[in-house]
Amino acid sequence: MCTTANKYQGKCTGMKKVTKYMTMYGILILVIILTVGASFFLFQEEPKESVPFETLLKRAGPKPSSVSASPGFSIITSESEWAALWSRLHILWETPPPLTFVNFSEEMVIAFFQGERGTGGYSVEIVEIYETDDSLVAVVKESKPGFGCGVTAVVSYSYHIVKMPITSKNVKYIIREEARVCI
Repeated sequence: MCTTANKYQGKCTGMKKVTKYMTMYGILILVIILTVGASFFLFQEEPKESVPFETLLKRAGPKPSSVSASPGFSIITSESEWAALWSRLHILWETPPPLTFVNFSEEMVIAFFQGERGTGGYSVEIVEIYETDDSLVAVVKESKPGFGCGVTAVVSYSYHIVKMPITSKNVKYIIREEARVCI
């Protein structure tokens, strides 16, 4: 037992170790709390302002033969670029639909292509577009079949194309993956 007399004689070394470790752990916990608190303020999401957009074309299924099988994003800012993309997307159609009108003096087009997938059951959707101080952010929901989902045995290629007000800001993308529950 560690009495007052034993403390002065140096016989309570176990207590010194406990006190030493408690102090070290206390300082460590304090540092962690301060770090987490500081990161909360340093890495807060920038203020965002929602940007309106309208779907021009959305598809999930076999890919048109003239479109790359690679995933990616495209920003279209002219009628000639838009007409070229529209033609490539409808190359297999006997009578392609008329080109959807976009006023490129006030609007621009953003397209997300999921790329080639080995089966059916995949889809993409631009669910939100918002503006921050220095950029434009498009949020894309990428859905895939979950465990137990029946899928078609066909290579699929999904895309979503929208128009929105024109901007000169850099465009960034956030992809949110979602697996459907089928059981």
